[in-house]
Amino acid sequence: MTHRIGFSTGATFGFRDPLSITGIQDMPMGGQPPNPVEICFNNTNDLPAFRNLAIDLAQNEAALKMLSSSVALSIHAPANGVRYGDNEISEAVLDAVWKMMQVVRIDRVVFHPDVIDHDGWELFRYGRFPGLALENSDSRKPFGRSVDDMAELIDRLRCGLVLDLAHCFMIDPTMRSAYDFIDRLGDRIVEVHLSGVGESEGSHVPLFKTGQDIILDPLRLIPTDIPVIVESACAGSDDLEAEYRYISRLLP
Repeated sequence: MTHRIGFSTGATFGFRDPLSITGIQDMPMGGQPPNPVEICFNNTNDLPAFRNLAIDLAQNEAALKMLSSSVALSIHAPANGVRYGDNEISEAVLDAVWKMMQVVRIDRVVFHPDVIDHDGWELFRYGRFPGLALENSDSRKPFGRSVDDMAELIDRLRCGLVLDLAHCFMIDPTMRSAYDFIDRLGDRIVEVHLSGVGESEGSHVPLFKTGQDIILDPLRLIPTDIPVIVESACAGSDDLEAEYRYISRLLP
């Protein structure tokens, strides 16, 4: 048995609206049940579109059924345009996420720890988001890159870890960072993010173009029931299919 891989809707950003029903329905969903999906709500500028997606899903039985039957369904909450804390934009984002959770079964909501202010951690206590998960940071960010950073937060909030293997590669191309996370927090991993890394720091490039196969190696130590979400920025449907085939062939 190998991991089930799916895509973030953000992978289609270059050629399709990632927060449209049509875009979600056209994702590579092969398999039964369908592959995992992550709804990419990456920027607070997308707040109106995200709210409209919840409304549209509630009225589209076919799309709702497809998403509800997927292996796993997650939301990537905004990491741009917000500092989570005692402010109106935080409440607006979290309210929109909560309302989406009333429309469709959401298994987890993913946040970047570096955009949560000191007073913001209270927003995530008391089970407001049952599937709360934090994603390890890339090399550009001062917080959330190390196992120590993430272990403290995960213990405090009793939440899951989304292990972004491309972020680990940016910090250490030998992938030692990924193995450290697996050694210390392996039982808290609830999702894996995957992509290649381009010359522009932080860019998500298809692995079939970069050939950075070492990024996939840590997957052999992660249970196959943990969903893998591909975040590679694809230029079109052909790229999506090529990336899906390339990763599928390399899975341990």
